[in-house]
Amino acid sequence: MAVPSHRITLTTYFIPILESISSPCDGHHNRFPSHNATIPTMDSQRMFFITTVTWGRMPIFRLEARARLLIDVLLDYRGQGKFLLHEFVVMPDHVHVLLTPAPEISLERAVQFIKGGYSYRLRKKENIQVWQESFTNHRIRDAEDYRRHCEYIRLNPVRAKLVREATEYAYSSASSAFEAIDAPAGTEALISRGILTRR
Repeated sequence: MAVPSHRITLTTYFIPILESISSPCDGHHNRFPSHNATIPTMDSQRMFFITTVTWGRMPIFRLEARARLLIDVLLDYRGQGKFLLHEFVVMPDHVHVLLTPAPEISLERAVQFIKGGYSYRLRKKENIQVWQESFTNHRIRDAEDYRRHCEYIRLNPVRAKLVREATEYAYSSASSAFEAIDAPAGTEALISRGILTRR
């Protein structure tokens, strides 16, 4: 069964802390080996896999300055406590993010911070339309679902033949430059059970 992914609605979803390993691999994503997780930094109840694409699928983020600006926006709002940032990748014409919004912030608002914040900063340098209006999201169900989407994000540049190894891609949480990316609650239990390992 395909991983349910849908266009954003005005609903906020909640999931248990990641402790269960029950979801089988599906036909939507390939099964990948576990990545090395970081140590938990905050408790999380809601986690989403987000995809948003550029206007007309233009390769806007092929330019290094634009890609790095988006990463700055992600890290700035993460630093402000708007969301936990678990994984991300900035591809030339789309972005995948795995995040948990802060308890008082809806998913819609969290994505608005990212897309609106980026557009605002970019307009100070150049006047281009960046984003398609909508975005898609998938609510992470359990630890296996989390692991699968982490690897989907990390291997996106490899599958696109932009790099040979995920760690070589500079605009991704797989890069060694981003050691402090947030791990979900329950990671220590997963480590002790051999599902994940520390970096």
